Amino acid sequence: MLSWADNVLSEYSDRRAIISTHSYLNTDGSLTGDGGTRIYNNVVVPENNIFLVLCGHMHSEARRSDNLDNRTVYQLLSDYQSLANGGNGWLRIMEFVPSENTIYVKTYSPYLDQYDNDSNSQFELFYPMNPTVTTDGGEISVWVYVGVIVVIVVIIAAVLIIKPF
Repeated sequence: MLSWADNVLSEYSDRRAIISTHSYLNTDGSLTGDGGTRIYNNVVVPENNIFLVLCGHMHSEARRSDNLDNRTVYQLLSDYQSLANGGNGWLRIMEFVPSENTIYVKTYSPYLDQYDNDSNSQFELFYPMNPTVTTDGGEISVWVYVGVIVVIVVIIAAVLIIKPF
């Protein structure tokens, strides 16, 4: 499976990549045993287009960032299933704002209708989103995104709980 992922990422090396996997980070931000370490060493490190790794499995939130060959790779753990009601519907919301080169990360529960505002649940990641393309005449700036892109990453083991009326 890792060689397949590595081949796909190599084939599309001109595109940015986010990896979403099950077990990758421990709650202290270290890599999970053999699985997380193998993904990191065999896919994340050699593939220059990866900028974000998302995972669950360990019941908590954690994050780390590594500078690899002049690129920052953010790695985020979010798993809420051990909380009340199977996780109270907590989910991770990532808002990509190209004009600010920032990814705003928030954690929200539609069941509780509230945000979790602690530093592991709400934070900002710097990521340059305005690519430069080289042409025969030199470099030009290219706008790839229109407006704000909102990506909702949901890592929930059960069906999303809808708050009763």
